[in-house]
Amino acid sequence: MKQKTLFKIALICALIGIFLLYLISNNADLDNTSIFNAKHFEEGVVKVKGTVKEIEPIGGIQIIRISATETIPAVVFEDTEIDTIQVGDTIEIIGEIDSYEGRKQLIVNEIIK
Repeated sequence: MKQKTLFKIALICALIGIFLLYLISNNADLDNTSIFNAKHFEEGVVKVKGTVKEIEPIGGIQIIRISATETIPAVVFEDTEIDTIQVGDTIEIIGEIDSYEGRKQLIVNEIIK
């Protein structure tokens, strides 16, 4: 085969592959992780569900303490809107596991009420 034909085939296959990866990533969903299990992860993105026990503003961030059978603090930076969240609400948080002063916490990416 000619080089141009091989190049066209390779380009078409690459574009189809990228499109399929895009479709898969949009349809992929994180499974809920218990707070207990999330506390034992070293790193990664998790989705936890719990009840808001406390909302504490500290400087430019807010700490939401959510609880199921255990409690974990979730750090919310200024760019995440939480005005509709109140103590007692059941929410899902998608966030990254992090450690601060030896304790596990979630850095919030998204809150689903």
